[in-house]
Amino acid sequence: MPSYSAIFDHVANLPCVAQVSMGGRGGSDAFHSLFDSHPMVLTFNGQLYFHTFWLDAVTTAVPEPNLEDIADEFIGIHIDKLKSAYDIVERKGHLGANMDQSIDIDLNEFREHTIGLMKNRDLNSKNFMFSVYGAYNLCIGHPIEQTKLLFHHIHHIRKLPEFLKDFPDSKIISTLRDPRAGYISMVEHAMEGDFPGYHHVALRRMLEEALHLISSNGRFCVVRMDDFGNQSIMENVCEWLGIEYNSALENSTWGGLRWWGDIKSTVSNIQDEKEFNRAIRGNKWEGKLKGVDRFLFEFLLEPTFEWYGYETRKIPAFPGYFMAAILIPWPIWYDRKFLCPTYALPNLKRGNVRYFLRICYYYVKRILFYYNLLARRLRGTYTRLPYFTTDGIRKPPVP
Repeated sequence: MPSYSAIFDHVANLPCVAQVSMGGRGGSDAFHSLFDSHPMVLTFNGQLYFHTFWLDAVTTAVPEPNLEDIADEFIGIHIDKLKSAYDIVERKGHLGANMDQSIDIDLNEFREHTIGLMKNRDLNSKNFMFSVYGAYNLCIGHPIEQTKLLFHHIHHIRKLPEFLKDFPDSKIISTLRDPRAGYISMVEHAMEGDFPGYHHVALRRMLEEALHLISSNGRFCVVRMDDFGNQSIMENVCEWLGIEYNSALENSTWGGLRWWGDIKSTVSNIQDEKEFNRAIRGNKWEGKLKGVDRFLFEFLLEPTFEWYGYETRKIPAFPGYFMAAILIPWPIWYDRKFLCPTYALPNLKRGNVRYFLRICYYYVKRILFYYNLLARRLRGTYTRLPYFTTDGIRKPPVP
């Protein structure tokens, strides 16, 4: 039997980092998967909305919560994490060199470990999270005693406040993708749905959601998706996290098994790890972001591209500002999908006036947001977040 008391104490004393994402399919799962097999990292199988579970669970809402019932509810809700063949979206039923393996944890063993680790501990969210992480890693045979860091993938920045109540001293790391590629990815996936405001909401999330984290006293930093395979940069990431660089960071795995990307990935036939990682980051945005759309996007965000080291077509300030001011109201590609008569008129004929007004509302919001970006460029108050480079961390100037 494992020494539950010693294991819990070890886990509870690990420094913690929370990983978040700024949208645009920025490679958050790919980045997390690089740390999955690192011997000094204690982590879980992908994104885990633990505090959402704790707040929403029926077993934690009663006056006298029962540990066994909470463990059972956690297992039921997260069955796809413990038996990854059920995680269809992330294709975790196709792990391993031959894409024929999956994580298959004995649920009774996981439950036993979780309850054993909680013995003589206060039943609260923080202690239960330590027990879940300890139990998972005991089940997959990860060397817990060697770990130096608890890596928690919370994904959504809006979920940070509840997490930080339990872990106020945690570092926070986010992935970043070339905004053009991220924008195209967001739009393409949004086109599968029917929400005319997604373009506006997603773009604001990509550009603004993490700005408040700059003031976290050096505990927040960004790693570009393009740099996942750069050893010098990953060494700097490891130094910041307080762990050593390990060759495991060159491979994407879950539960120690090779991962081939999620269901939206189309390069699973590439066997070479580096070539696979390179291919999975591209979406050929150059052939999709064209004309007025590309001009506005690149001109309004040119200082942001420059800050992060992404090349753009240099557009002179004049006539750039003049052209942008005139062209911003022009419907961009995503606007046109919803404003197109063949889309809008059938809604009106069905009496769906509210939906048509919703389309117009978000079209106006997009225009106002673009003018806001234009004003920011004029004022020099564009988005700049600290990010890892080969020389360390590039930090924005203090206002």
